Amino acid sequence: MKIAFKLNFRLIAIHLLASLFLLIAAKRFALLYDFEFVESLYKYGYPEFIKHLHTENDTITMGERMATTILAIAIANLIALVTSFSYSLFISIKRKAFWLNSFLVLLICYSINILSLLDISIIKSTTNIVGNIFISYGLKYAIIINGIFNLLISVFLFFNKRIIRFIFMQKIT
Repeated sequence: MKIAFKLNFRLIAIHLLASLFLLIAAKRFALLYDFEFVESLYKYGYPEFIKHLHTENDTITMGERMATTILAIAIANLIALVTSFSYSLFISIKRKAFWLNSFLVLLICYSINILSLLDISIIKSTTNIVGNIFISYGLKYAIIINGIFNLLISVFLFFNKRIIRFIFMQKIT
């Protein structure tokens, strides 16, 4: 049987969307790793934030702080990709769908992440809309609320019974 007939495009589309929301949530939570660094960058912009950043320990350089923050985001991205692939594969195997669907979701999500397409301003402003309501309480709260909001959307898309029935074309009750 041809592979194209085994592909479930509804599964690929919805799991891709859920995986992207999970990836965005992971990026938001990774920003909390060195929050003082991120907050200084947010307040003062790129060239000026170094002047306003305080380090308690002189052995840690600015380059090391930047590298560890970038590394934390990269590790969070990897964890989100593996987790979303696992969820997608689990649901596919449980519903006896073709495993290549989940693998395609992983490849597309990985490509979107590598190409930094999630960093486009319209996507950032759309996924940050809930947290921006709480920005007056502080940047940390806005980041946490954005992360939780994106995580909840991802979990909803992965595990909602109506969506699973829609993916596998069962009768929706």
